[in-house]
Amino acid sequence: MFESAVFNDIVGQDNVKRQLKGALIAEHHTLIIGAPGVGKTTLAKNVAKLLPSIDVNDPKQRKFRAANDLFESKAVPT
Repeated sequence: MFESAVFNDIVGQDNVKRQLKGALIAEHHTLIIGAPGVGKTTLAKNVAKLLPSIDVNDPKQRKFRAANDLFESKAVPT
């Protein structure tokens, strides 16, 4: 399933790559966080190469929403 070249742009981060591969195989959601410059965007772009294309007009596709659309605003003025 995983081509070795997909993660070649990421130097190090072997544990992160291993965990991400496991999450993709198990079809789990992932959240990539970290300090600036550690390769989050590069990792996400490379993972996108592994995913099947999505036809937005296909009724079988799930409806995705931003996380902030799922919760009521709890903001309080300071």
